[in-house]
Amino acid sequence: MRSLMIAFSLGVLLGGIIPGLPESKYLALLVIPLILSFRFPLCRLLAAYCLGLFWVLNWTLNSLAQLLPAELERKDFWVRGNVVSLPEVNDTGSQFFFKVEKSCLKPLASCEFSNELLQNQLIQLSTYEKLEVSPGQHWKFKVRLKRPHGFANPGGFDYEAWLWQKKIRASGYVRSDEANFLYKTEPDPVFTILRNHFRQKLSWLFPDWGLKHLNLIQALSIGDRQGISNEEWDLFSATGTNHLMVISGMHVGFVALIFYHLCQLGLKRIGSLALHVPSTRIAALMAIIAAFFYAGMAGFALPAQRALIMVAAFMLAQCCCRHSSVINSYCLALVLVLIFNPLAPVSSGFWLSFIAVAVLVFVVNHPDRQRSAGLIKLTLMFRTQVFIFLGLLPFMLLFFQQTSISAPLVNLIAIPYVTFFVVPLCLLILVMSYFSTELMVYLCFFAERLLEIFVSMLELISQYWPQALVELPALTLWQWMILLMLIAMVLWVPTRARGFWPAIVLLLFCVPPVFVRGDKLSDSEFQLDVLDVGQGPALVIRTRQHVMLYDLGPAYSNSFDAGGGIVLPFLRSQNIKHVDRVIVSHGDNDHSGGLRSILLAHPATEYFSSDLSIFSSMHHVGECRKRQSWRWDGVEFEILHPDKAGYSSNNSSCVLRISNAKHSVLLTDDIEEQVERYLIETESNLDADILIAAHHGSKTSSYRPFRLIMWFFQVVI
Repeated sequence: MRSLMIAFSLGVLLGGIIPGLPESKYLALLVIPLILSFRFPLCRLLAAYCLGLFWVLNWTLNSLAQLLPAELERKDFWVRGNVVSLPEVNDTGSQFFFKVEKSCLKPLASCEFSNELLQNQLIQLSTYEKLEVSPGQHWKFKVRLKRPHGFANPGGFDYEAWLWQKKIRASGYVRSDEANFLYKTEPDPVFTILRNHFRQKLSWLFPDWGLKHLNLIQALSIGDRQGISNEEWDLFSATGTNHLMVISGMHVGFVALIFYHLCQLGLKRIGSLALHVPSTRIAALMAIIAAFFYAGMAGFALPAQRALIMVAAFMLAQCCCRHSSVINSYCLALVLVLIFNPLAPVSSGFWLSFIAVAVLVFVVNHPDRQRSAGLIKLTLMFRTQVFIFLGLLPFMLLFFQQTSISAPLVNLIAIPYVTFFVVPLCLLILVMSYFSTELMVYLCFFAERLLEIFVSMLELISQYWPQALVELPALTLWQWMILLMLIAMVLWVPTRARGFWPAIVLLLFCVPPVFVRGDKLSDSEFQLDVLDVGQGPALVIRTRQHVMLYDLGPAYSNSFDAGGGIVLPFLRSQNIKHVDRVIVSHGDNDHSGGLRSILLAHPATEYFSSDLSIFSSMHHVGECRKRQSWRWDGVEFEILHPDKAGYSSNNSSCVLRISNAKHSVLLTDDIEEQVERYLIETESNLDADILIAAHHGSKTSSYRPFRLIMWFFQVVI
């Protein structure tokens, strides 16, 4: 049975990385091995694999069929439905998930809302006006939508995959219209309404965040982490404790374990009940129910869903009063997660959670681990943390290119502290919010004190160990596979040999794959990467020894900008540690919005811009002017514009030409027809193999003679 579950899981995992989808009629071929397996037992593994492949491909094809039709993208129409998530409030409005009941593609006056477009599907909506939106409300909205879309950049967060995992079939915003109105409120979905009630009560009792760590109480109680600042996340990441500050799988599992043991303890006092129903069965059932309610209060987020399924899988044998190995329960949990969401493997959290649990199963299940007492138990806990750190290391390198080397030591204290003191207290606050406001307030102050001690400890560690957050190099596929195999051997060898010396020797073999680098660019060669940042440009130019950034994309909110969310992850994925120069062409948000994150990450870099007002007085910035030029590794860089101050914002853009002996690139940024005419008249060296269209191809730019002269140079030269 275990081998069949592994084969099915491999089918789902490998099916998810197929670059294209076959036609639905060919999926029937995958059923043939299943039919043959009834007659030939040797075909069962192949049948299980094909079943997994069929499941993920069929699920994906059905999801594609439910997407917003392409012809309706960026067109206005009406939808009717209900709010099913906690709204995320920001400076410009709010964002929430909306379940569509009916749609109407006609003008509102003739709408009967009989269209089944997107019926019973989820869409993600943003509002840019003052609308009091709450879960359970039924609204009629005028919307403009598009299909799920994210940024396609190496190293960046796959937002489109995240939307697919959430089963979001379209995203967009509510159009301003007087006919948008709330027509009904009903208590559905229940958990979301309970979460919203708790959040509102906290904000009412402690206005203006009267408690410093109220955001952490909220995150650990209902999984709402939008109040956690970027600085706090950076602190948790640097100390390896960010998994403790949200409702993670560990928290859900802990709640299930607590209820399991409490129920068993209570049943021991009712001995007669055990004559009819085994106590382990009742305790396991109560553990599953407790995990379900806690996951529900977390909004059934993906980590909570995975944890709930794992708890159910591990408790299933107890409910059935049958003996089952931990490994079988682990494989069952993996299969159930992939059945409920075949796209779960595109999330880094899926791999990190299952690898961490696999290491725990390996450590706890080994016979040598069960003969420990006293001080040796503390050593065992530390060894477990080290094993988890090593087991997750290849995947941290793959997904984030960074890890905290202080995590094993910090988590040795942090996990018991948060798990046994902070989380139960937050759960008690959640329960008391519906029964006793006075007791809830006292508990909040107590939790505030506990969290203050915890955060102070992390700040102290971060202060005296600032190098704990280590930047890891990005590896090629073969390097990563070698590292993964070596780490697996490192984890396995100590169980077969005395001491850790063989493991230490194997760790030394991990060093070459990590530090071997590919060939650099040759002299006189340059590489241009144009990043996908949505509205606006962000370019990375590399020569043999130098790196330059040209424009940094927009800032989408106070918590997300293209500099921190796109440019920096790309640099990490390319093993770029140092940036020599940054040119911000002009001050518009879609070109300079990512500046703040880049300044924080690279404060010593040279910065140039035509608009010095976007920089603070603390930074020395060079002014971008015509005839400025420099040479890096045989590659020529020349500024062609502006020649003076006084231009409008767009026409003040820094125009840059990059060239070597064979090729050239012209970056025109947002210049308009006036400056294009000026460049034609004054510049004799406008030839370029690659031209980045001015002002994103706007009608105010791309002056026809300018395009013709570029074409002339390409053809003649």
